Amino acid sequence: MSDQPGSSHDDVAERLRRLQQLGVKRGRAAIQPPQQPAAAAHAATGQSLLDLVGGRIVQTAFGPCHVVETRFPLDETRGGWTLGAALTFDGAAVAACSRNEELASFDFRRAAFIDTETSGLSGGAGTFAFMVGIGTFEEEQGNQGNEGTATEYVVRQVFMENPGQERALLSFVGGVLARCTGLV
Repeated sequence: MSDQPGSSHDDVAERLRRLQQLGVKRGRAAIQPPQQPAAAAHAATGQSLLDLVGGRIVQTAFGPCHVVETRFPLDETRGGWTLGAALTFDGAAVAACSRNEELASFDFRRAAFIDTETSGLSGGAGTFAFMVGIGTFEEEQGNQGNEGTATEYVVRQVFMENPGQERALLSFVGGVLARCTGLV
């Protein structure tokens, strides 16, 4: 018999006993399937996602998705800057900062600012964006000002309550992005 750890039958039996004491079980019978995000929120609070965060259900060609839209005036301050301050930067500044002359025509007025929340980034199948946030500079609804002049910053949070709504989420997001010429 070898003096190496784990080489004897007694060592294996001792390891198994310690694992059992820690609650480790063999097989998958005791494993609960993961809940969908909306189901987990409902189970935890007794409320639907719509009740929790507000917004509206938007019907797309691929089914429903949940959208929360918030509008901010350009003089709203975030992080020490007004939202409208981004409109003072031109493409030349973007090109210089990024050292990429292809960005010389970048226009923040027509850009989409994107953020996502995902089910995990560890890789592999099954990772999805359950919320996509898109910010755009837009003309205020009903404003009769100069066409193309941004008067507010609009944030749309698009939620996917289950993986079956992925195409609907992507369809809605694609519609917003189609109006934009750049991504941040």
